[in-house]
Formats: sequence, structure tokens, C-alpha cells
Amino acid sequence: MSSSHNASITSARLPNPPDLITYSYASRMVYVTPEDTYDNAIESARDSFPELCDVDRGRIRLAVRVSLGDQNERKLAEIGRRAWPLVITTFTRFAVVEISVASAPRPAAAPSTSSRDSASAPPAYEVGTHSNVNASEAELVPYRPQSSRLQPHTQDLTRHVRFLPSGTVSSRGRVAA
Repeated sequence: MSSSHNASITSARLPNPPDLITYSYASRMVYVTPEDTYDNAIESARDSFPELCDVDRGRIRLAVRVSLGDQNERKLAEIGRRAWPLVITTFTRFAVVEISVASAPRPAAAPSTSSRDSASAPPAYEVGTHSNVNASEAELVPYRPQSSRLQPHTQDLTRHVRFLPSGTVSSRGRVAA
């Protein structure tokens, strides 16, 4: 989102945010002044809780407890980056913003240097018997193996190539060049 869009959201606010809110993390609470932007709010959280300094900013989440309709139960609602400037205007003084840390993304598996196993192998192709067929005459069609092990709703992603001699009509009504 552009900074001009953020500025327009901030300037479009009617009510002012409260002068103090409360950040809560790991059984500790700290009073802070609310920040105008989500990024500044994350920095304020990192300043307030030194244990967050080494945590990647993208993993830090801000949320508030809300009541839904006439329910007595309060649920945690995460505050999105774009919503932050609007949400802080609804806070009362000392409103509690709960801080959490999302789990770290799993590192991507390094490609194996050994031979590929069947799970990472490319899909199998059946090649027709016409040796003089051009690539423009080939039609890709789904391959459905005749196996009783497969459930009717299972869709096999394996494809095969059906080569059509020039001038023939495929089952889909296409004429091969």
C-alpha cells in the first residue's frame, strides 16, 4: 500500500486515538502511546518487550479481544496492517492490545542431489506411436489409469500426449493440422 493511501486513511479519521493503550505480551503489560502506523506499533512493541528484538517483524502480530453481538464470550481479533489506523480510533484509554509471535516459516527443502524419488518426479507421459507427428498435432488429454484402488473422486494429475495424424478429428472436435 502506498504511503499516500496510509496518509489518507490517517487523515480521514474522525475521532482521536486515546492517549494511552496497553500492550500485553508473555504475562507482562506495558502502557504505551498509540502509534499512527502499524509498522510504528510493531516497533513500539519491540521497544517495550526486549525479547521481541530478535524476532522478525513480519512474525509479530497485534490483536484485541472483541465481543460479537450479544455473546458474552470475547474472541481474539488480529489487527491487519491496513486496519491499524482505523482500529486505534475505536480504542478506549488503556485498551489492551495483545502481542503474539507467529511460528517461523519452515525452511524450503534443499533439492536432493541423489536420483529423484517418485514424489518429486515429473508427471509421466505416454508418447504415441506416430513418429512423423509435429508438436502442433499433439493434444494433451487427462490420463486416467484403470485401477480399482482409486476412489471415483480422486483426480490423477498425470497427463499423457495423444498424437493425431494430420487431418483427423479428435474426441473434442479439433482437427489436427
